[in-house]
Order: sequence, then structure tokens, then C-alpha cells
Amino acid sequence: MMWSVVPEDWLCPPVAVVVERVLNQVRPGSLIVLHDGVRGGSQAAEVVRRLIPALGEQGFDFVRLPLSGNLPSCRGN
Repeated sequence: MMWSVVPEDWLCPPVAVVVERVLNQVRPGSLIVLHDGVRGGSQAAEVVRRLIPALGEQGFDFVRLPLSGNLPSCRGN
């Protein structure tokens, strides 16, 4: 699976900018990528804390993706 929303959070913009970028890019079925680590990760929790209610207000639901071991093979098996 690949993401479809990339807010460039690794560049460490303010939290409000990351949230705005996600809200501008998200569509039904979107997969949002956020980085947690040395680059961009210090704000990930705050971004998520703001995004979940904002996306919920727009009518989005959140689903758990299957574990990678349960994904179909690209080899056609």
C-alpha cells in the first residue's frame, strides 16, 4: 500500500501547516503518511491530535489496515 496524502512533515513546518496540508489533500480512501522520528516526528502526535477530530467533522471514518502478512501478493498467487 502506498500513501496518497503527503504533507511534507519531515521539513518540520508548524503543526497548523501540516494539518492544513492534510485537510487540503485528503479524499475518501486516502492514506495519510506522517513521519515519526528524528526528522518530522516531534510534532506527529500533535498533528494527529488535531487531525482526528477535524477529519471526523468532515465525515471521514478511520479504519484499521490489514497486517502486511495478510495482504495479497503482487505475484498473482
